[in-house]
Amino acid sequence: MSKKASLIPLLLATGAALAQNSVVIPNGYENNPGTSAFLGPIHSQSRTNQFIIHESQLTSIVGQDITAIAFRLPASATDAWPLVEFSFFAYEIYLSDGVNPADRQFNFFANVVGPRTIVRSGPLVVTPFSFSVGAAPNDFGPAIEFNDPWTYAGGNLIVEVFHTGHEQGFRNNDAVGTSEPGYLTEFANIWQGTGANPVQGNFSIIKLITEGGALTCPPDLNGDGVVDADDFFLFLQLFAAGDMRADFNNDGVIDADDFFAFLNAFAQGC
Repeated sequence: MSKKASLIPLLLATGAALAQNSVVIPNGYENNPGTSAFLGPIHSQSRTNQFIIHESQLTSIVGQDITAIAFRLPASATDAWPLVEFSFFAYEIYLSDGVNPADRQFNFFANVVGPRTIVRSGPLVVTPFSFSVGAAPNDFGPAIEFNDPWTYAGGNLIVEVFHTGHEQGFRNNDAVGTSEPGYLTEFANIWQGTGANPVQGNFSIIKLITEGGALTCPPDLNGDGVVDADDFFLFLQLFAAGDMRADFNNDGVIDADDFFAFLNAFAQGC
């Protein structure tokens, strides 16, 4: 009973929630821990990080709106974080087209191609234990929602994150080292602290969350990145209500064919 009740908000929502996708960069680390760590996007000291991403890493989200970003703790982390709620006074994110990672310079603006758009500004509240541990890799932390979505039309992408730091101590995130395959060809990172000039750094493993386009994992109906009972019960609700989102085979009719098509996709997972 409680399982079905939890789906009511989804059924009342628009279809947009069913079209939520995500991509993990670098692509090979969605289900694998990073080879290193980095004191950057969730560190206690003020940082600017510029992630330069080759278009080959982003083919699954062309034409979709990027709406949020997430980071995760490294495999070496032993305790969930943070212990108490805290806020970054300012947490800003900028998106733009960019140069190839191989052509990156140690100059934030030189790596940007075309307009540089601020998609998030203002404080960021981090709730207790929202970054978990105990998995390999660890689950991604909370989605950092954008104020304004940004449509990815293809090409190389720049994700620039600036924050003012916090008082909850040093905290690194999962990352890929600079000597790993793909660094400077598929992805790169430069960063700057409170002084000096930008320098090279490990590439933080990031998840970009998008909306629009076709689902990359059709049986993941609620778009949470996991195929589980929530998706199964959601499909049953849609099917019983005659909602066209239950037309799983897209033939214009909701019937037993859709039910068995969903069961087959659900059993296979993604």
